[in-house]
Amino acid sequence: MAIEGNFSTINQRINFGTALGVIPQKTILLWINLNDVTNPQSLCGKWVGPTSGWTPFVMSSDVGFTYKWSTTPGQNVLWTTTSFPIASTGVNYQIVITYDHSSTSNNALIYVNGSNVVATRFQTPSGSPLDLAGDDFSIGAVYSTDKFPNGKIYPV
Repeated sequence: MAIEGNFSTINQRINFGTALGVIPQKTILLWINLNDVTNPQSLCGKWVGPTSGWTPFVMSSDVGFTYKWSTTPGQNVLWTTTSFPIASTGVNYQIVITYDHSSTSNNALIYVNGSNVVATRFQTPSGSPLDLAGDDFSIGAVYSTDKFPNGKIYPV
């Protein structure tokens, strides 16, 4: 499926409904071309309320991934990298993130333009992964109106 979204304002998203279900092993492939690389921008995901779900993001030229576990302190487990920053606007970047939530010891793997980049985990998962079966999958703004992508996401 090839989808292109050109996002520039709050709450812009392409919503696919609940069809994605819960998939323990995820591989997310996105091409992005952003107009801003400094502000936090969610790129796609399943997100419920202000602090629950999963999403890859770009923030301060870094790539990251967040995933909600039921009893993790601070709400979400967060991985981020500074070893290969998304440093330029108007440039195509390929981002691939893989994550298997079947074990608390698994880490998200982040690739930028085909290169594996070091991702630091900031919390240790505990409890069980959040069940998001009934929640929508979106490309673009996933929940928070101030963290929308500013630029293009294509093809997915």
